[in-house]
Amino acid sequence: MKSQRREGTDRADAAKLQYTLGPAPEAAALSSLWRKLEAHAESSFFQSWGWLGTWHAALPPGQTLLLFTGSRHGNVVCLALLGVRGNKRHYLSETGDPEIDQLTVEYNGMLIERGSLPLLASDFLPALLAMLPPKAGLVASGVKEDYLAAPITEAFSRQIRATKTVHAVELSALRDDGMPSLGKSTQAKIRQSLARYSRLGEIRLSEARDVKEAVAVFDRLAALHQTYWQGRGRRGAFASPFIRQFHHALIEERFGAGEIQLLRLAAGDAPIGYLYNFRYRQRIYAYQSGFDYALVAKARPGYLCHWHALRHNWKAGAEIYDFLAGTDQMKQAFANKTETLHWLRFRRKTLLYAIETGLRSTKRAASSFFARSGRG
Repeated sequence: MKSQRREGTDRADAAKLQYTLGPAPEAAALSSLWRKLEAHAESSFFQSWGWLGTWHAALPPGQTLLLFTGSRHGNVVCLALLGVRGNKRHYLSETGDPEIDQLTVEYNGMLIERGSLPLLASDFLPALLAMLPPKAGLVASGVKEDYLAAPITEAFSRQIRATKTVHAVELSALRDDGMPSLGKSTQAKIRQSLARYSRLGEIRLSEARDVKEAVAVFDRLAALHQTYWQGRGRRGAFASPFIRQFHHALIEERFGAGEIQLLRLAAGDAPIGYLYNFRYRQRIYAYQSGFDYALVAKARPGYLCHWHALRHNWKAGAEIYDFLAGTDQMKQAFANKTETLHWLRFRRKTLLYAIETGLRSTKRAASSFFARSGRG
């Protein structure tokens, strides 16, 4: 009976909702609206005005932004910012410009009042899709499972572009020695790295104390990061001038609010590595890093830096240390909890969609036929 009463309440709440979709207001009005709802929402850092306000200010002139609102009795209970590219594709908290969207949002989604969260799948997302212009679709990157559960009309198809695992550490699992529930192999790697780096001097973790120091640490991190990835033929996360400028602005804007954490681990005077983290509502988001792999042979600077950062944030009262999306050996070794994020596309079923779907089906059928017949 309890679940029936809750469902009835949700339906009654949904019947009172009103929606709008139109051009986003100027920055001051949008900031006031967003911050007011954020104070009553279970948001991630990537849904906060700290992140989105910096993003909004950094966008190039001419970038079209739409604002979706859901209101009840005149009170806003749901907001979403949409970037528009080519009038046909709308992006949730992104632009569709690959250069800009390298920022890689995670824990993305509509900003929703806590008490209205059950209406995301049943009402808010379907309402947004219904209000999109004819032939237009929606791209939603790095969203949670709720966006897979939402019912969509026959006018749309839902395509999963990617699914990624998030590895995180509940910091309450750390012991007095700073070890979470690590396997013996991982503990051995950390102790081995400690011994090797200690030959260079005392190992110390320091946190940037002001904006000037934070920007300097970020620049050193970015240089190490780029050296490592470009040495492997990859572009690196900080190759774009826009990306570097965005992060400089983010640090300058949000350091004073305590949302930016830049850490340096050194052995004596020699830097081992740097971590660029976000700090929001007792959660640490491990966003980027830069390590000096040449400093000590066969050591593991990533393991050691994150191990020290775990201890540092545990002592400071943080609850979760989040490695963000993507799987590697180190993340799996430290994590004691996981979540799943999805990169989705809600595509309008137009004539072009039908033709492309038919062509893909024909290609799959042909490939299957030739595989069975031994030809091709």
